[in-house]
Amino acid sequence: MRRFLNGKRVGEQPVAVEQRYTATFAVLYAPGTLKAVGMKGDRGVAEGILTTAGAPDRT
Repeated sequence: MRRFLNGKRVGEQPVAVEQRYTATFAVLYAPGTLKAVGMKGDRGVAEGILTTAGAPDRT
């Protein structure tokens, strides 16, 4: 699993049945786009994207 914040890779972690196909990353908040890419070898096979809706109410 690769994680990207605003187009910059912020982490990579293997996932398998032993981890219950779960990866955990600590990422500081930044407005924009957070993308997770499921990898099979060097090829991306799945992705999920979260995007901030606008300016935060408070931090």
